[in-house]
Amino acid sequence: MKNLFKLSGILAFAALTVFFSACKKDKPTTVVITVVDTDGARVKDAEVRLFGKSSNPEEANPDAQIRFKETKYSDGSGQVTFDLSDQTKPGQAGFVVLDIEVHKIDQTGLGTVRVEEEKTNEKTVTIQ
Repeated sequence: MKNLFKLSGILAFAALTVFFSACKKDKPTTVVITVVDTDGARVKDAEVRLFGKSSNPEEANPDAQIRFKETKYSDGSGQVTFDLSDQTKPGQAGFVVLDIEVHKIDQTGLGTVRVEEEKTNEKTVTIQ
């Protein structure tokens, strides 16, 4: 009887552990780009393009090499946020390095950002 209670306790603990780990919510994976000019002032309404290219150099068509792309415009504080949470997979080590292109009238800026899962990844791009 004593062993039955021990076994019941162990099974209950195991069931609760499985239940709570299944309910675990992943933290969001986001990229926040801040656009500034050469004086360091934040730039509103700049077009920010975040994209990832294929790592397969044999693809002849440059458009087929783009694996991820999204374009947004910077807000009043010169920032734009991209949510990549739906692109990640549980247990993934590292995620991706994405290219950044920023345009505002005749000014441009380029950069890259290394994206780590379940983190807010930040990068500042200067346009000139």
